[in-house]
Amino acid sequence: MRFRRYGRTTHLVIESAEDLRSMLALEEELWMATGAPTEGIGCDRPFLDLLDADDDGRLLCADIKRAVEWLLSLLRDSAGALSASPVLRLTDIDVSSEEGRRIRDAAVGMLARIGRKGEEEISLEQVRSIKSEMEKSPVSANGVVLAEASKDDGIKAFLADILATVGGSPHPDGKQGVGKEQLDKFLAEAEAYRIWYAEGNLTNGKKRTEIMPLGPDTPTAYSLLASVRGKLDQYFAQCRILALDARLAGNFGPLRDSEKLDLTESSVIEDLLQKSPVSEPIPDRTLHFTGALNPRFESALLRLRKEVLEPALERQIETLSENDWGVVKDFFSKHEAWAGKKTSSPIAGLGMEKLSAYSNGAYAGGVRALIASGRATASAMDDTLLVEKLILYQAYLLSVVNNFVSFPDLYDINQRALFEMGTLVMDGRSFRLAVRVRDRAAHLKLAVASHMFVLYIKVHAQKSEAHYEVAVPVTAGGRGNLTVGKRGLFRDLEGREHDAEVVDILENPIGFGEAIVAPFSQMARSLMGKIESITTDAKKKLDSSVSKTDASNQKTIPNASPNMGFGGIMMGTAVLGSAGAFITKTLADLALYKLLAGVAAAIGAVIIPTVVSAFFKLRRRDLSAILEASGWTINARMRLTNEQSLFFTHKPKCPEKTSLLGDNARLLLILALLVAALYWHQMVR
Repeated sequence: MRFRRYGRTTHLVIESAEDLRSMLALEEELWMATGAPTEGIGCDRPFLDLLDADDDGRLLCADIKRAVEWLLSLLRDSAGALSASPVLRLTDIDVSSEEGRRIRDAAVGMLARIGRKGEEEISLEQVRSIKSEMEKSPVSANGVVLAEASKDDGIKAFLADILATVGGSPHPDGKQGVGKEQLDKFLAEAEAYRIWYAEGNLTNGKKRTEIMPLGPDTPTAYSLLASVRGKLDQYFAQCRILALDARLAGNFGPLRDSEKLDLTESSVIEDLLQKSPVSEPIPDRTLHFTGALNPRFESALLRLRKEVLEPALERQIETLSENDWGVVKDFFSKHEAWAGKKTSSPIAGLGMEKLSAYSNGAYAGGVRALIASGRATASAMDDTLLVEKLILYQAYLLSVVNNFVSFPDLYDINQRALFEMGTLVMDGRSFRLAVRVRDRAAHLKLAVASHMFVLYIKVHAQKSEAHYEVAVPVTAGGRGNLTVGKRGLFRDLEGREHDAEVVDILENPIGFGEAIVAPFSQMARSLMGKIESITTDAKKKLDSSVSKTDASNQKTIPNASPNMGFGGIMMGTAVLGSAGAFITKTLADLALYKLLAGVAAAIGAVIIPTVVSAFFKLRRRDLSAILEASGWTINARMRLTNEQSLFFTHKPKCPEKTSLLGDNARLLLILALLVAALYWHQMVR
C-alpha cells in the first residue's frame, strides 16, 4: 500500500487497480470516512442508488467494498475505470464468469439494435437511450400494458374500460396501464355484477319472481316506495302514540312551534312541510287518501296508491291501514335485499351487453398474453441495467473511493470533491467550499468544533426544484459585510446560477488579523460600555442637581452639591487641565526613542500572547467537523492548510493595466501625518 500526506493527514493513494485491491484489505479505521449520506454527493443519482443497495440513504464501507469487488471481478483491463471512462470496451469485460458473458452478449445485442453491429465499444449515453426506448414499450418490464400494445380494437376497448372502472398502474412512460392486479379485479367485479343481475332478471318467460314481484315494473315501484317510506313509517308511529294518549297530538313535529316561524318566507314553509306528517295522525292508525294530505307529499302518495299499493294488495283502496302497510313492505322485502347487494363499482355503468361479451375469456386471454410478453421485456431490461451498472461503476467508482477512503481532491485546488455543492459569490469574494445542510440546528451544534467562520446559505433553486441550504466556511480575509440577510449568487457544479441568502452565521476568527484584533475589539467594546455607563450616571446626577436647585429658589453655590454644582464642575475642569499639562510635560521630557520603546513594550505585552493564541486557534480549523455536521462519519481530523484557506475564499485581483485611483493620495496623507508628528515632538521639547 502507498500512502501520501495531504495537509496534515495521511491518505491511501488510489491510482491503479492494484491500489483498489489494496483498499479492500485496508482496515476501516484507516479510511478517511466510514459513512456518508447519499444526499449532497455530486454524482450520478442512479449510480448512487446502485451503491446504496439497502436504500437507507447512506453509504457505508461494506457498500464501497462490494462495489469495488464486483467491478474488479468483471474487468480484465481496468484502464477504463482508472480514467473514469463512460465508454465500455467489450474486450475489457471478463467473460470467464456467467455474469460477464451475459453483460457482453447484452452489449453486443444493444449495439446491433442501434445499427452498430460489430463495434467493440458501447457508451453510457447509448445504453440509456436504449433503456429509454424500452421503458416506452407499450408492455413494460413489470407487465403493465398500455392500450396501444394491441392491434385488436376490441382488446383496446377492453383495456380502456378496465382503466375507466378499476384504475391502472403507472407505466414508465408516465401513462396508466393495466397490470395483472387490475385485470383480475375487473374480471371479479364484472362476474359478481353479472351474477347479481341474473338473480333479478326475468327469464324463461316468467312475468314475476320473488325478487321482481311486479315484473319489469318492480324497480320503478320500489323506488317510489322508498321515496316515501320514511314519512309513512313516521305517520303510523305517531298514530300509535295517539292511540295510547290522544292528548299528545299537539306535540308532533314542528307544528307546535309554528307561531315562532316566519311564514312569509317560502323556504321556511317548504321546510315546515318537509318535516310535518303526511297527514294529521289519527288513533285508528289509518291513512285516508281522500282526506287532507300534506301538499309536499300528496302527489307521491297518490302515485304510490295506484302504482304500488293497489298492485301489491291486489285491490283498490281508499285508506291504508298499518297492517296493510306492513304487508306491502314484506311484498318488496326480497327485492329490497337484492337491490341492497348491487355493486357500487363503475363497472355497472358498462351495461350487461358489454360485460357479457367480456366474460367469454377471449379479451382477458389477449391481455394476459400481453402481460406475459412483459417477461421478455423484463429480461431485456435486466440485461440493459446490468450493462449500465458496469459502465457506471467504471465511470464513477474510483472517484467515490477517492472521496471516501481517501480525500485527495479536497487538497487539490484544481479538483472539486464530490461533497462540494458549488461556489458562493458574495461581498466581492468567491467562497468555493459549500456542503449540503439538511438540519441547520443540528449542523450548528457539531460545526462549532470546526473553529471556523461558517455562513449558512439558503439557495433559492429554480421553480421546478426545492430550495436547499449549504454551509460555506469563510477561510481567509475578514468578515467584511457578511451579515444575516445579505444576498449573493450561488453557482452550482453544473454552472447554473441561483439567488442565495445568508440565513445564519457561526462566528469565529477568520484570519490572523481578525484573531489578533479580536481581544482589542472586545476591550474597546467593554471600555465604550463603561464610558457610556459613567456618562449616563453623571448626566442623571447633573439633572438631579439642577432640579434640586430650581426647587430651592436658586440657593447659594456653597450650599449646592460639591460634586455636581458649579464649583465642582470648575474643580473638575482644573483637575483635567492639570493632568493634561502633566502628561504633556512628561512626554516632552522623554526622548523619542524612549517614547517609542515604551509604546512598543506596552503593545508587545498584549500582542505577543494574542499572536500565539491566534496562531493556535487558526491551526485548529478543522474541515472534518463541517463534514461530520452534514452527516459524514470521518476518521481523521482534516486541518485547514494555508493553501486551502486562500483557495476556498478567493478575492480576485483587478484586471491587468488597471489604474487604482486614490492610492497615491493615501500614501501622501500618511507621510504628512508622520512629518507633523515629528515636528510636534520637536516643538514640545
